[in-house]
Amino acid sequence: MLIQANNLIGMPIASLEEEKKIGEVTNIIVEISSNNIAKVLGFLVKNKKSIFSHDLFLSQIDILDIDIQGISANSEKSLINPAEIIRAQKILQRKFNLIGLTAIDKFGKKIGKVYSFAIENKTFQVTKYYVKSFFEERIFDAENVIKIDERKIIFANKEKSQKNQIKEPRYAIKKFFTKSY
Repeated sequence: MLIQANNLIGMPIASLEEEKKIGEVTNIIVEISSNNIAKVLGFLVKNKKSIFSHDLFLSQIDILDIDIQGISANSEKSLINPAEIIRAQKILQRKFNLIGLTAIDKFGKKIGKVYSFAIENKTFQVTKYYVKSFFEERIFDAENVIKIDERKIIFANKEKSQKNQIKEPRYAIKKFFTKSY
């Protein structure tokens, strides 16, 4: 099942062992491999124990299931300090986030900005990128990615990607054009 990143933020996390809610997702930590495959390493979680507590890290290895209701983990002990996971710590220090990256085609033309992405709930691999410009939204398959760096994502072929695009005006523009007078 594919789950959009936007739907994961704020999602509750439950512990099967303690049979209670143990927190909410505040951020998604994505790791990019050397061959530009994006995969969710884990989630930052706001634990409800203390107002002043720092976000904790929930590794994708400790996740039992993700669905539209929430995320289930074995126990509250699965939530750890992000500094304990070196790979997560490096990503957090760089403040890397797929959302907000500038999307360009292989010719260097700006396509828009990544506003969400979809992950497969079993493999945690990013399978689709949702890109928005002023007048349109597009969906790019992960296999169209040439390169991902700190500031941009480059897609292989604009023409091939357009076959997967959704051309729909933003809500505000659509509302303006559909308004009855």
